[in-house]
Amino acid sequence: MLTKIFDDFSPDFLLTGISGPEYDFGIDEIALKKAHEYRTEFHKIKTFSIQSWWGNLNQNLGVLAQTIFVIDNFAKKITLDRNENINAVVTGPIQFMKYKSINIVNQRQKFRKQHIKTDEKIIGFFSQPLFEFNWYKKTLISFFKSLDELNFPFKILYKPHPKETIESKNWTIKQIKYIQSDFILIDEGDVLNILPSTDLVVSFFSTVGFDLQNLIAQSPVTF
Repeated sequence: MLTKIFDDFSPDFLLTGISGPEYDFGIDEIALKKAHEYRTEFHKIKTFSIQSWWGNLNQNLGVLAQTIFVIDNFAKKITLDRNENINAVVTGPIQFMKYKSINIVNQRQKFRKQHIKTDEKIIGFFSQPLFEFNWYKKTLISFFKSLDELNFPFKILYKPHPKETIESKNWTIKQIKYIQSDFILIDEGDVLNILPSTDLVVSFFSTVGFDLQNLIAQSPVTF
């Protein structure tokens, strides 16, 4: 499919994200490699990538974009420390206007009224596609056991990662059910509309932490 796109359109510019975790690669890195292969003396595709978090570079296929759009000056510094041959441009949060468009108070009230009792806290768990690693499963088991020791009423919200397998989701659901049978499972939906409902967010290597910071920064209420 990518080869056909490059053949049919002969693009002058390519804009990608950056896949993570950094031991793997995705369509973004494949597209960058393809763009590199399509360069000729007369047609050099200019490539750009949007960095999701500070210093993130995925070099598993040996090709990076010529220009990386980064969050802030600190991100620029550590990005250039990792690879001084790229052009790092500070843009601020790419989703800034989307963050501003979220009505946090209304979203929080609507979600909580639908899913929980008034005195329950929502503990949001946003998972990652790391099921093949034993350390990840062991960490989750420890985390869920710690939840079982809490002495206040709470509701677990589980949001699977889009790249998670059915096996991974079923395993996680099983672990949660040891603690709470009536937890909240949200398999689809924009995380920006889910995060305002939470009282605590837990994840591993996820950009939801960055999203949460940006929502809190412009929120009229604490959550």
